Amino acid sequence: MNWLKHILVLISVLPILVSAQVDSLLNEAENANSDTARLRNLVLVTEYCAIPDIEYYANQCIHLSDSLIELGLYDEEKLLFFKSTAINNLGFMHHAYAEYQPAIAQYEKSIQIYTQINDSLGLARSLNNIAMVYKDAGDTEKAIALLQQANDICAPMGDYDLHNITLTNFGTIYTQKGDINKAIEYLFKAIKLQDKENDAYGLAHSYNTLASLYHSQEDFENAEVYFEKAIEQSKQANDFDILASCYNNLGFIHDLKEKDSLALVYYEKSLDLRLKINDRKGEAECYSNMGSYFLEHGDTLKGLDLIEQSIEIREETGEAEGLSNSYQKIAGIMLDRGELNKALDYGEKSYALAKQIGYSEDIRNSSLVLSQIQAQLGNFKEAYQMHVAYLAARDSLFNKENQKNIIQEQVDYEYAKKHLADSLNTAKTLEIAQLEKEHQQKELDKANQRNIAMLIGIVLLVVVVILAFFAYQNKKRSEQTISQQKIKVEEQKQLLEESNKEILDSITYAHRIQTAILPPEDLFKKHLPNSFVFYRPKDIVAGDFYWLEEIDDTVIFAAADCTGHGVPGALVSMICSNALTKVVMEDEITDPGKLLDRTRDLVIQTFAKSNEDVKDGMDISLCRLKGRSLWWAGANNPLWIIKNQTNEIVEIKGNKQPVGLYSDPKPFETHYLSLERGDTVYLFSDGYHDQFGGEKGKKLKTGSFKKLLLQNNHLEMPEIIERLDFFFNDWRGDFEQVDDVCVIGIRV
Repeated sequence: MNWLKHILVLISVLPILVSAQVDSLLNEAENANSDTARLRNLVLVTEYCAIPDIEYYANQCIHLSDSLIELGLYDEEKLLFFKSTAINNLGFMHHAYAEYQPAIAQYEKSIQIYTQINDSLGLARSLNNIAMVYKDAGDTEKAIALLQQANDICAPMGDYDLHNITLTNFGTIYTQKGDINKAIEYLFKAIKLQDKENDAYGLAHSYNTLASLYHSQEDFENAEVYFEKAIEQSKQANDFDILASCYNNLGFIHDLKEKDSLALVYYEKSLDLRLKINDRKGEAECYSNMGSYFLEHGDTLKGLDLIEQSIEIREETGEAEGLSNSYQKIAGIMLDRGELNKALDYGEKSYALAKQIGYSEDIRNSSLVLSQIQAQLGNFKEAYQMHVAYLAARDSLFNKENQKNIIQEQVDYEYAKKHLADSLNTAKTLEIAQLEKEHQQKELDKANQRNIAMLIGIVLLVVVVILAFFAYQNKKRSEQTISQQKIKVEEQKQLLEESNKEILDSITYAHRIQTAILPPEDLFKKHLPNSFVFYRPKDIVAGDFYWLEEIDDTVIFAAADCTGHGVPGALVSMICSNALTKVVMEDEITDPGKLLDRTRDLVIQTFAKSNEDVKDGMDISLCRLKGRSLWWAGANNPLWIIKNQTNEIVEIKGNKQPVGLYSDPKPFETHYLSLERGDTVYLFSDGYHDQFGGEKGKKLKTGSFKKLLLQNNHLEMPEIIERLDFFFNDWRGDFEQVDDVCVIGIRV
């Protein structure tokens, strides 16, 4: 069985999926004269077949091996080996699709089986694979710990393929983590092995990582050289993944060097390959870089659209590092457009993620844009703090020591050998000459030392007396200065405390005003007796608000999310809330779509009084309810209805535009729905499902929010709000609340 293990480890790292070999293996499996021979060929198929086909053949392997184990007629250890290899390849498939949690689950199963049958080679292989999943998911410390386990196993075994992969993976992770010295150490270990074995595939990976390292140190000339080397090796190895990565990185370098046409050509080459091999992570990276390219060349709409595409993919796959990068780019766009509250929101999300995953480059970029945003907002203390964070991250990534280490690692070994040989040849001669010289000098030194010591003592005594006099005079002057400074500091402290108290009092009073415009609980219960409002501002005051009015035996209510949070968001929320009330009570418009159309006009008119182009407004979910008849319209936010009969969520999507200034405004659409007894209606802002938390520090997302509501739908409304409150606090944990939260639930 050992020969088969070595074949499986070797071909598992090859990117060429040869259909002829797959057909041959399937034919051999079909005509096999024993079940174990058939199983062996099917396992090899999972190694060679196209990624979408892995699941089908791997499940056949798992089912067949389980059946044969149950019979008890064959070598169980061999069957478990086949089963574990198939499970490992299932993990590879999920990883290729950026499905990190399913990939981890499969690799953990294979690790358990390899450990059970004492298969060190298979165990090291799966440890490498799961480590790279954790790396892509943002948990670099976990990835490093798993790679160390793999290295401890494969290094003593002398297996080239596994040892090489482990060293290369170390270099990749330490490069992304910003630990340049460690990255260099492992990369050159890997290159030395690969060059000895003429391993084109391995050299392609290592050259690509080394080029990325030069790139991070802003040595673009060497970066371009090594990317070209990586392209040459990846073409020899038919490694389209590395080839796509190199094209993307070359595009980025040419973009920085202002080779405009070449930059876009390389980006498009990379994207074509990513789409062909269904690399979702790489696809998102290409969209992000192409978006930056178009932004830098004045096409803001196209650039923003591409970056939003990258965010959609990264949120779907849970790629924390890339998501931080995309959020940072959006923050920069909003800063340039003067939409400072949106810029701050995206900047804070980017910085929080970057700190969570510990990537120095993302911390540097996000803290820089945050310092610029805070300065524009007039928050100079926060701007200074972010600039300090930026400098710290920048210095950890780019310093002279790191640049020296890249070159030093290549020459240290040869220099050390030569230096040692030269030292041994000359040491004896120097020692004899030195002893003779010392003997002749000893007697003369003794006489001179006595005279010199006496002279030095006299000089030192004079110097000490003079210094003591001046020190006494300086001390008196310093005491007077310190006393005066202390008085000034106390005065400034008192003024600062008074100023802070005035600001806090003003914000607290603003909170009272905002609370006064929100519908009181008894009004909600009067018109919507079986309902709840879960309202959690991020700060003392909020940009989210809930609203209710009653006219002509019909009740109209909404959950709204205004631009920004805190004091700026609260000011916008008051304008929008007053506009809604005016349209209903004065204009007597109750159709939700027309109500939002008219409210948009009023909001735009209000901000038009300013000389600046203000684009603030709100996203909203608005209902009109009469009996069991529901009319609804939405701006960016949806409506969810949990049907009592099926316990399923029906989602109605609103118009993709805000209630406010917009480039291509359209009339808001009114949706009519007939509800059944026991149906539950939910209106909400994005604050609940956008909250970061959990063990991995990821966003909750709408899918998990839906599951939470469905799981608790059997409860009464007071119990549901308790569950929502408990789950939100538990999910958030030690993470900062990222946005205002507003959720309204009504059961008819």
